[in-house]
Amino acid sequence: MHRTLAGALLLVTALSSIATAQARPAQQGEKKAASLTWSDLAGDWEGQSMRGKSDTVITQMTLSFSADKKASMKLPNREPVPMRVVAMGGDSVVVEAGPYPSVTRAGHTVTLLHEVAHVANHKMTGSFTAKFDDGQTIDGTTKASHKMK
Repeated sequence: MHRTLAGALLLVTALSSIATAQARPAQQGEKKAASLTWSDLAGDWEGQSMRGKSDTVITQMTLSFSADKKASMKLPNREPVPMRVVAMGGDSVVVEAGPYPSVTRAGHTVTLLHEVAHVANHKMTGSFTAKFDDGQTIDGTTKASHKMK
């Protein structure tokens, strides 16, 4: 029993020293990246959604984040769709929307749109999954630019 415990302790010690050795030390004067805030998102983001990993555009869109912490998505020739900010941290924001009439499938409803986006230098890139009323799904990517006033 002592042999097994000593072996396990040795293994844990070895693995922790490897992890410590691989950790990149902070350089002098280097700043830690600031976490994304609502004020970073505030305003309009104009972009497009693409199907799958292709560059075939499904639709143009405008994502809006207001000062009172409300979010919406505007699709061509449609009323804005309210969005919920589910999580925000690091450089990422997770939003959900739905239900709303589908842009790609006439007569169907998107019951849930789930998008994870990364924000840097006034650019947003991400991926989404749209679930429909008949159980079908579409996966894709998005990209948008912060519309500067």
